Amino acid sequence: MYHHPQARYDLPQDRDREKIMKSELELLAPLAVNSLTVDQTVQIHDIGELASFNKLCDGQIAVPGTPPLFHPLTHRINLKSDWHNESIKCSFPKFTFPFEPLLQSIRVTSPEFDVFAAADLVSNASNLRKLFHIFQNRRSIVERFDLAWQGDVLFLSKWTGDPSFLSSLGHGAGFEKETCRYDDGEDEKLKRSASHHRVMWYTFGGLQCVMQSEVDGYFCDCHQPRHDEKPSAPPPSSPRELIDDGTDVLEEESGMMSPSWRRRTMSSSTTGSLSSSPTFGLNLLTLDDPGDTPSFIANTAAEQQPLPLARVESSPTLQTHVGLGRHIPASCLLEVKTHKVTNKIMFSPEVQLYFSRRTKLVVAQHNAGEFFPAPVAAAAQAQVCGDAWQKDPDNQAVLGKVAAFLRMLRTEVKELLMPVLTDSGMVTASVVCQSNEEGG
Repeated sequence: MYHHPQARYDLPQDRDREKIMKSELELLAPLAVNSLTVDQTVQIHDIGELASFNKLCDGQIAVPGTPPLFHPLTHRINLKSDWHNESIKCSFPKFTFPFEPLLQSIRVTSPEFDVFAAADLVSNASNLRKLFHIFQNRRSIVERFDLAWQGDVLFLSKWTGDPSFLSSLGHGAGFEKETCRYDDGEDEKLKRSASHHRVMWYTFGGLQCVMQSEVDGYFCDCHQPRHDEKPSAPPPSSPRELIDDGTDVLEEESGMMSPSWRRRTMSSSTTGSLSSSPTFGLNLLTLDDPGDTPSFIANTAAEQQPLPLARVESSPTLQTHVGLGRHIPASCLLEVKTHKVTNKIMFSPEVQLYFSRRTKLVVAQHNAGEFFPAPVAAAAQAQVCGDAWQKDPDNQAVLGKVAAFLRMLRTEVKELLMPVLTDSGMVTASVVCQSNEEGG
């Protein structure tokens, strides 16, 4: 584990990533990974949604946020590789603190939820995906994560100086820009936004987690913007009530879940198997769900929230545009992946879907950058990101290591960094993790 000054690296892309990763870092302590105590069973449960936001530009966000709508291809397109595609070049919005948008979106959307009182860990879902692959140990991987400690919470964020942020391989970013677009009915600021993010709560490996995940788009017929009028706000749902033994009982006709705060329930379609339905030159892989069962309808309806009063809230470091966006149910969100039809799939969608709690995946295949509005190859297969995938013995072994590592990291950071807390009540560091490709 390393300590470093708060700084953002602006280094050339062709520099050695691992060398940059460890530059300007002073070793505080090695982490005894071999001594991890791994649980027998690890699962994600107690899932709830807290907020959403769009990153608009430096120091500006929109709450709630709205993702772009996915438009399946209707004609053949030919895209340059992302590396040579000038149309996708953009600068990433910068914020004083990586999780400042997350904290502000919760304050606006779920003001009763106190992150510093309720959470053990705040992280990006992509960090847990990377840790899973490191502990899976099937190939050589080196990753760095930035850490911050405040109150009694560990903040685990992406390495802000990663030079890989400046490059994109394959055709994924270009295809996403071509197919995930905002319709005319959306606010102009949202149309120019850089990304959409969801903030959720769940328990993983004994840790109370607040998890942020980026969303590529949404795909459904029931939540498109109305051009002639603003959508009406449904009445708020009643909260769950906490009973004396610490469990919560759902009140009749309630769609909300809250031990001590209000939060929206995620879609109940978190179990089953992924099925393939190739259309429009892509494979739409979606978790089998209860469809039109009463519980599914109730949970989906519960996600419809009253629109907040439009306003702008400003602080010295962040400007929040409240009310520009509208809530899209979690069951409509999707991830987009592309791969060359002649190549083996290089990504592992199950892990990303699992930690981001996404239920839909679009896999688009291409031939040298040419995408078709009809399938060009057999449907890509994916495993379930719910109970079946979670209970697989090999996946359980890795999930157990990830959970144990996060608990150890939290303990180590607290012991090492608490004595050097700054006047702001926060101290920062980094951790570098590396697999050895030996398996196990």
